[in-house]
Amino acid sequence: MSFRFIGSYHVARTEAASRQEPANQVRCIVIFLDDTHTSFDVDRKCKGQALLDSVFEYLELLERDYFGLEFQDEPNSKHWLDPTKPLRKQLKHVPPPYNFHFGVKFYASDPSRLQEEYTRYHFFLQLKKDLLSGRLLCPYDTAVLLASYALQSELGDYNAEQHRDGYVGDFRFLPNQTPAFEKDVALLHQKHRSLTPACAELSFLHTARQLEHYGCFLFPVTDAEKTEMQVGVNASGVAVFRGPQRLHLYSWLSLLKISFKRKNFLLSVRDSTGATQTLTFSLASSRACKWLWQTCVEHHAFFRLHRPPPPQQSGAIMGLVGGSKFRYSGRTEHQAAEELKRRPRLERSFTRTPSSRRTLQRPPGYHSRTASNGRLINDDGASTSDGGFLPSRSAYSYATMPRNRGGGASGGGGAAIALKSQPPPHQQHRPGFRSSARQLSTSVAAAAAAPASAAVQPPSFSRQGSLMQQPQAALGQHRSSVSTAAGVSSSAGPASITFGRSAASSIAKEPPGLQDAGQHLSAINYAESLVTIRIKPDESGRFGFNVKGGYDQGLPILVSKVAPNMPADISIPRLHEGDQVLYINGRDMGTHTHEQAVQFIKAAAEKHSGELVLVVRPAIITGTDYINASFVNMEIPLPSGIVNRYIAAQGPLANTCADFWLMCWEQSVSLVAMLTASVERGRAKCHQYWPKLYECAEFAGLAVTCVSEQLAEDGAAAAPAVVAGSADDPAGICVREFILSRGGRERQVTQLQYSSWPDHGTPVSHAEFLAFVSKVRSLRSGHLEPMVVHCSAGIGRTGVLITMETALCLLEAGLPVCPLEIVRRMRDQRAMLIQTPSQFKFVCEAILHCYGQQQQDSSSEPPAAASG
Repeated sequence: MSFRFIGSYHVARTEAASRQEPANQVRCIVIFLDDTHTSFDVDRKCKGQALLDSVFEYLELLERDYFGLEFQDEPNSKHWLDPTKPLRKQLKHVPPPYNFHFGVKFYASDPSRLQEEYTRYHFFLQLKKDLLSGRLLCPYDTAVLLASYALQSELGDYNAEQHRDGYVGDFRFLPNQTPAFEKDVALLHQKHRSLTPACAELSFLHTARQLEHYGCFLFPVTDAEKTEMQVGVNASGVAVFRGPQRLHLYSWLSLLKISFKRKNFLLSVRDSTGATQTLTFSLASSRACKWLWQTCVEHHAFFRLHRPPPPQQSGAIMGLVGGSKFRYSGRTEHQAAEELKRRPRLERSFTRTPSSRRTLQRPPGYHSRTASNGRLINDDGASTSDGGFLPSRSAYSYATMPRNRGGGASGGGGAAIALKSQPPPHQQHRPGFRSSARQLSTSVAAAAAAPASAAVQPPSFSRQGSLMQQPQAALGQHRSSVSTAAGVSSSAGPASITFGRSAASSIAKEPPGLQDAGQHLSAINYAESLVTIRIKPDESGRFGFNVKGGYDQGLPILVSKVAPNMPADISIPRLHEGDQVLYINGRDMGTHTHEQAVQFIKAAAEKHSGELVLVVRPAIITGTDYINASFVNMEIPLPSGIVNRYIAAQGPLANTCADFWLMCWEQSVSLVAMLTASVERGRAKCHQYWPKLYECAEFAGLAVTCVSEQLAEDGAAAAPAVVAGSADDPAGICVREFILSRGGRERQVTQLQYSSWPDHGTPVSHAEFLAFVSKVRSLRSGHLEPMVVHCSAGIGRTGVLITMETALCLLEAGLPVCPLEIVRRMRDQRAMLIQTPSQFKFVCEAILHCYGQQQQDSSSEPPAAASG
């Protein structure tokens, strides 16, 4: 009998089976940083890495190693998903549904080093959540500044017609937000005119990273005296907090060993004298203690190691079970950065997801207005739509179109805005959705024909080919805003500065209360150290400065030279050597090569506006201006384990003396090495920033008194003409002692000047140079504070001294010396250290001289007597 022509199909059974989830599948719900969520079906037996890969592919994240998935298995007990362990093992104590929160696991110590704007956007969202939850504690003024940057990124420029009184109250920034706080945020938001979302978010990140609680994962502990404290772990090391105050920060370099035993967490710390002490803290449970220990292990490996340590084999010896062999198994920050450099550079865009607004009860008489999303907000503050929250802005993606050089309907040759409709926030499936340039709408529609009064700057930009243009209202002559520490003012000039970026005074008028032409501008954003500089080219189309570095060289774009009396030199504020260029006319320089950066600068002179807009980051911000300086930390490996800390600085100018001394006071500097004369060959190299002998000078409330001046050789008092740093000094070495006093406190600062070392040249002899280095080392012995080293520009002679002292420390520790590696490590922290080949040759010869002397001394030692 043949069954070839017999068959059946169970319809109901098949439909029921299709509705059932596969037995080996588990559904995980991932909640993203913008409060959207989606589901992922993964194999129950797979490892955590499979779920992480699915989430990263969904988000199209490239810099993945900073992020993770957090879940909760017990009340108030949260864990990061371990990529190396099976998913079912980690979720065995978690009842369904399986909810995961996507977030930042490793907070970058310097967010500007993140390669992609998309990654910085996720950091921005995470820090906003930290601020709202109370995890990121900060002073009131800093909270106001952070909230104003978040508003600028969300809403764009302040508009008096759209942003009526109380508009800040629709947003939540702090757990206990007050009307006074919202008023201060609104005032500061008005000063961020023309700051793009990317720049506003970067400013937000730079401000947040300076806080003590930035990136800290806190664990409640008690010390030996049963005092309740908190131990926090971040990129810098392990910190101890008591309430909101940080008591100690133990850097990774000072930590020798981290261990735990049951409920006790132990830190072996090396103090300033080299002695070792063990600190013990108690936690609520042994599991919490182990989680704290694992967090320390992961953070140390991620931020401090070039590659993760090899896994250790666990086992039992004579029936005794060994301790935990947990080690970090992912990629380190160094590996992630190196891998990203090898990737081909892709031009992609993404849409910022609007945050939620809260509805507020308004006082009687509050006027109705239309929200930025087009919905009507009634007098009582409630939306006409269902639900208690409102989208913060219209759900559109903005893409700027190329300007019409011949002018156009957009007014003043401004950029036309193309709008592409997006789903409402609650229907958007991907947070921060990326799309290629061809997916963006290219129609100009009614934007070009819109009247100037109706054209408002968009609150979010989608990049096309990395170009992020501003409307024409953001170009040309402009006004500037100042920080919260000073009054609001404006002035005219060839170039000026805002909090982050500037706005056109002739086209976009500033809101009432911001027009005061009788005062001067402040050139610095104190909190996040970004400076916007506008430069007009000269008649020949030159700006008068050079840059070096680039993505292809593995270095940031840095200003290497500023020609005197050129537009870059006479601009207000002035461009300085060593400034890091973050943006050129809106282009993020994080992933552009050196040649591309040069072409962008040249193209600015050919534009219709003929203006170059640079967003730069100075190294150290103090007072009312900034100091061209960089922190340079040179670590000597074990067995030495010490870290020589420097502040490599430009020689103070006449208008930066106060900032220089304030920097010394704030950084607790006790030694200044000056490697230049005040005047060399008739040219001023460094302003005499110190008072004369027995005189006192006041710099911004800081009193500086010179109490002694001596030549280093014989100790005799030096004549005033010689002490002033004259090149006629035959010895060229002078020691001065200063007393700094402020607010009833006093500190002593020693200045050691080497004035016979010519600029771009080398010392007369190795012996004289090594004698100076020996004097420097003897004076800084026992001090952990950074030493200030400066010459004229703060790069050539300064780099030689740092290289020499580092090499001497390596020789003393019996370690090999590679001068090229030392220079590379220095230049990673400040560009162009050691400026000429002759300087590099000189320091190599000096190192060889010291090595030969060391070998000679060791060979001349008498042999030890044999024991009888």
